[in-house]
Formats: sequence, structure tokens, C-alpha cells
Amino acid sequence: MNENKISNKLILFKMAIIEQIIHCIPGNAKILVSYQRDGFYLDTGATGETGIKFYREEGSTIDLKFTCDGYVNGEMTLRFGSTESPFTYEIFPNTKTAIIEVRETGSEKLIQGASVTLGTSNRITGLDGRAVFVVMPDIYSISVSKLGYIYNGPVTADFRYVPDNTPVYYYLSPQGIETAVLNVESTLDGIPFFTATVWINGMIQGYTPFTSSDKPAGTYQVYVEHGDYGKSKTQTVTTNTSTPTTVTCELTTTGGNDEDYSRLVIAALIAGGAYAVIKRKKK
Repeated sequence: MNENKISNKLILFKMAIIEQIIHCIPGNAKILVSYQRDGFYLDTGATGETGIKFYREEGSTIDLKFTCDGYVNGEMTLRFGSTESPFTYEIFPNTKTAIIEVRETGSEKLIQGASVTLGTSNRITGLDGRAVFVVMPDIYSISVSKLGYIYNGPVTADFRYVPDNTPVYYYLSPQGIETAVLNVESTLDGIPFFTATVWINGMIQGYTPFTSSDKPAGTYQVYVEHGDYGKSKTQTVTTNTSTPTTVTCELTTTGGNDEDYSRLVIAALIAGGAYAVIKRKKK
């Protein structure tokens, strides 16, 4: 009868202070290092390079999560070797879909076949009047053209704050129609404030400070909105072709406005209940 011998082998791990150099593209990234239940952050700095040291056995692993503004988050498991080995990890840009919708000044008619150049890319608008681009959050040069029309709109498009898949409207004026200049500014508790969303006649036009030069003289409903400070009062503005018109929309750190407050009170009274006004604290 054969006997099977089972021999136990003692496996020894080499314990050492092991250093790993991490180079992250782009720089100024934040790395969350997790080992079992412990975790801490590392900042890569402008060079994108940082180092971590562990008193661990060779072959041990740690989990890394990479974050950087404007880029898609990444994560991986890193295994320590017996020698120092520089490691490079690339985070890819966080792109968004930019939609340019081209309309006719005055009539608001969608314009098919307009040429839209955003940065170095060019598209032709379809039946829906839209040209679609995939971009990184940034500011781009823009031009819009079509035979028989004149473009008097802005020459730059800011896609740093526009939500993904949200159309931004640009206008072409039929030749022979004069347009007016409308400037929209915003303040927060009386202090100049930027990047509030501008609404004109119920459509997003851009972000403060904003200048519209592609609409005919006339009367427009204007307000601004911000995620932290609510919506300003709606103002009725009349423009003319001889001089620019400037409107200033007021936001407050309490959020909302008198119109919102009135609607809240009326709705509560109709419902026969009590009402309360909740004010936001300034961040």
C-alpha cells in the first residue's frame, strides 16, 4: 500500500519598506489610496508625479482611485514588486455632447443646412436645425453661416458649464433685417456675479456676462438662474437698433425671488395649509 506524504512548506514573505512612484496624466490629480480598511489621499502636483511607501510584503496590493476635474475617474489595483518600478496611469478627458441649434432671427424658425464651425470641427445642421459635437469642457471659437443670412452672434462658445446634451441657440438673420444689442449682467446681493444662466423668451442663451447681437429690436422677457441662488425676477426689456440695451438681473444668497415667494404663499392659502419660507445659507 502506497502512502501519500503531504509536506508542508513554510512560505516566507520579505517584509520591507517598498516605494512605488506613480506618474498620472494629467497633473494635479487626486489619488485615493486604499489598503484593507485604511485610506488616504495623494496629490500629484503639476508634474503629475508622486510616491507612496508601504511597509508590506512583496506582492501585496493596494487599490487606487484617480480623480481630476474635467476627466473621467479611474481606478485600479497596484501590486508591489521587489524593485521600484515607475508606473504611469492616464485619465481620459471627460467629454460632453455639445448641441448648437440654429434659428432664424425673429421667426424662431429652425434653419436646416447652416454651416457651424466649433473650434476646428465643422457640422451642417439637419432638419432639426441642430449641429452636434463631442467636446471637452472648454471655450471654443464659433461661426455660423448660410447663404442669404447674416450672422451677428458671439464668436466664442463656452461649454465649461453647459450641461451635457443641452442645446444652445444661435441665430442667423435674413439679409436686410437690422438687429439690436442686448447685454445681460447678473449680481449677487448687489455684487457683480458671473456664470448665471441667461434665459431670453424662455430659452437658454448663455451665461453672464452675456451679449446678444443677433436678435431684431423688440420686447423680450429676460431672467437669470443659478443652481445655488435660484432665479431672478423676470424683466421685460425693449431693445432698439440705435443703442445697446443693458439689463441687470439680481440674485440673492437666500435663493429664489419675490415671485417665487408669492406663488408659495398663494398655493399654501388655496390648499388651506400653513406655509414656511426656507432660506439657503451662503456657501
